[in-house]
Order: sequence, then structure tokens, then C-alpha cells
Amino acid sequence: TAFTDDINTVLLLNADLNQGTWFEDQSTGLAISTDSRMKFDGTDDSLSIPDSSDWEFGSGDFCIEAWVNVNENTTTKTVWATTNLDDNGGMFCNYGAAVGLYWYIGTGSGHIVVTASVPAVGEWHHIACVRSGTGTNETIIYVDGVSAGTGTYTDDSQDAGANGFYVGDWPPNSWDMDGYMDEIRVSNVERYSGAFTPKGRGETFTADANTLLLIHSDWTGGLGADSSGNYNNFTATNLVATDQMID
Repeated sequence: TAFTDDINTVLLLNADLNQGTWFEDQSTGLAISTDSRMKFDGTDDSLSIPDSSDWEFGSGDFCIEAWVNVNENTTTKTVWATTNLDDNGGMFCNYGAAVGLYWYIGTGSGHIVVTASVPAVGEWHHIACVRSGTGTNETIIYVDGVSAGTGTYTDDSQDAGANGFYVGDWPPNSWDMDGYMDEIRVSNVERYSGAFTPKGRGETFTADANTLLLIHSDWTGGLGADSSGNYNNFTATNLVATDQMID
């Protein structure tokens, strides 16, 4: 029986070719990265942060971003959400073959959706959901610094359903994240306007006056805490210290 690749695998030679003596390394390279990340296994792994006015952006600018690496992209999974309600309030960011990369913004009586292409499996991507104004196409999904989807959203009705912040989970559905995340940051400014070069993997964000939540996942003792200075500390569900990796 062949060994399988996982986050702790540095080299994997299965030696199962039926011709010749050359064998390709089957490891993904995740384990030899110099970067940290949190592992979500697709079954009820999540972080939850309590309700706060920090998740109510009004009609102002904001940015919700993270580095994301997915293990599969066929079924619908959640990156983050600002609500645990199954209605037309709050926001969430999902991905999957049927929906692509999908930013849902509840308006109270309906919703607005901004979509982009689904992330490729096994690749790190910087994903930023940004509102940089209330004009046409100023609600934007940036993938690796490039605008990948736009929409128009003009008011503050998403605040009505905002009752917390959830990483890897939207509680009304079993769309649990299956993959890895790092450098999760929520800001009450746009952060990005037009194409940009994201900080590289291994380059941490720095908290400033506009940072509402910042999870580095680089604490050697485990999952760590909010580094924004706002004390938006999270509760982990089915995530333990070994689900956070320092290489």
C-alpha cells in the first residue's frame, strides 16, 4: 500500500512505476515551505469570533483578506463569514465548482453576489474582498493582486445580519473549509485600489489603526490569537495546536 502525501511529508517516492528506475517526488511541497498556516480538514474545523461592531462596516470601505490553499474545489466550502444566520443579512465568501469564488452580501430583502474563478487545488492564493466605494463595480474580489470579479453595492444593509466573524465555516451549512489559511486580516479601509503585488508568503501583515482582526498563525505554541490590538480573540472548534504548522 502506497504512502500518501500530507503536510508533514518532505519527500515521497512511491517507486511504483512498472518501467525503468526513475521515480518522481510525489510530495506537494507544503511541508518544506518556510511559511506557517492553519489546517482545516473539511469536517467542522473553524474559528469563531464574537459579535462586535467591528463586523459592521456601514457604507464605508473595508477589506477582508487571507492567504488560502484548498485541498479540493468541487464542493462548496467557506473561507469566512460575518453571520451565522441563514437569511439575507451579513456576508460570506465561498468557493466551489458550481459557484466559483463567491462573495455574498446580504441586503436584508435580497443579496448581491460578486464572483470569480474557483481557486486551483494545491496552490496558495491571496484573496481579498474589498469595497473601495459605493459606485459602479467598486466592490471587488482581488486574487493575487488582480481584480477577478466586481459588483456594485451602495449601502450598509449587510450590517443587519452581522453577528460575529467565522473562519472556515458559515454555520447554517456544512460548507467547512478543506485546506490551509494564513494571514487573515479584516480592515475598515479598502487596503487595495487597482492591481497590486500582495505581500509574499512568509511576509506578515502589520497591525495599524485600521486593522480590526489579524491572525498570523505563526505562534510556535499553537494557533495564536488576534494580533490587531482589538482583542477579537477566537474560539477554535476541532482545531488544536497541531493544526497550526511552523516549519
